[in-house]
This record gives sequence, C-alpha cells and structure tokens, in this order.
Amino acid sequence: MSEYLQQFKDKWGLATFYLRVISLFAIAVAAGFGLGYGVTDLVSAKLETQQNSLNQLNQENNQLQRRLNIIGVELEIEKRANQQAQRDLQNAIEESQQIRQELSFYQKVMAPELNEDGFVIDSLDIESMSTPGRYHMAMVLMQQERRKTFVKGSIKLYLKGSQNGQAVTLGMDQLGLDAMNFEFRYFEVLKADFQLPDGFTPDRFEVQARLTSKGSKQASYERTFNWRLTSMDVISG
Repeated sequence: MSEYLQQFKDKWGLATFYLRVISLFAIAVAAGFGLGYGVTDLVSAKLETQQNSLNQLNQENNQLQRRLNIIGVELEIEKRANQQAQRDLQNAIEESQQIRQELSFYQKVMAPELNEDGFVIDSLDIESMSTPGRYHMAMVLMQQERRKTFVKGSIKLYLKGSQNGQAVTLGMDQLGLDAMNFEFRYFEVLKADFQLPDGFTPDRFEVQARLTSKGSKQASYERTFNWRLTSMDVISG
C-alpha cells in the first residue's frame, strides 16, 4: 500500500498529492453529511407520519370514549326509569290490594246483607321485630252491623309447627302471650308481641274465640291462618 502511495507522490509531486488527498477527504466528509441529512429527513418524515397516525387514533379513541359515556348515561337513565316504573307499579298493586281489603272490611261491618250474620275472626297479621325470633301480631275481630249489642269473650291461640324434626304445638304461655279478651260492637284489633323458641319453624296459627255475651248465636268460633309475614319491614321492639 505504501508503495502505491509513493508512486502517486512521485508522479504528482508531494504538494499535489496531499492536495488531492485533502480534496478526497473533503468529498467523503461532504458525502457523509449529505447521506446523514438524507437519512435524518427520511426518519423525520416517517416519525411525522407515525405521529399523525397516532394523533388520528387518539382523536378516534376520544370520540369513541365520549360515545360510550353517552351510551352509559342513557342506559343508566333508562335503568332508573324502569326501576321507578316497577316501583310505581308495585305501589299501585299494593294500594289496590289495600283498598280491596278495606272495602271488604267495611262491607262485612256495614253491609251485612252481603255476608253471613254473626261474629267473624277476620284477619291475623304478623310482623318481624328487631329481636331475633320475636314477632308482633294484630288480630281483627268483628261482627255484622245489624247486631246492635256488644259482643265479648276471650281468645286462645295455638301455633303449630316443627322443632328438631318433630311436630310441635305451642300454646299462649309458651309464646309469652297474656290472656286475650275482647269486647266491642263493630270490630276490635287485638295486638300482642310473642317470642318463638330457638329452632322452632312455624306453620300455622289456630285461633279459638269463645263468646261470653248473652244472645250470641254460637258460643265459639275457630279459624286457621297459615304463617305468613305481612311486612318484610322490621319493627322495633
């Protein structure tokens, strides 16, 4: 290699040789810079294209997100409206049932021509209390309006159910109930609280009413009520 360089030096002269070497070096450097600028421009253009694509994707994503939010709000509004409609319907059904019960109640009292004459054990409602196993009861007694005299007597209750797999009947003493007496002309509501023993599963109430007033056509009446809580709302006590 050094021999070839020496030949060029001898042929061109030392000054011409170095001048041409410097010129070649300068051309190489210039070419390198030019190539570098070209690559840089290409990379910059590619990066710009990718950035534009990314910006476009971000805009589309934001639009989709806003649309999803709008749809979510619409679904929530529709859900709440549907829930309110269901509540309104349930309230209307309960109100209708209450009106029918009240109509039936007053019909029994004030329109005896539509019903049998005499004493009636009309209903027995049971509600849960805050203490586990403790309940509140309300029993409605009535007689037809055509009877002008007061009716009086006493009530006996028997709660039938099961405990430890065996059929069990609980009396008033076992339920913690005091004696229940009544005296009324049209109707009376007897109320009391009672406690179920642990492990006892209630099935039905048997109600016996014994009349002690004079002029009663029948000395005693009986009616059975299946165990059913009339309200899921827990009352204090």
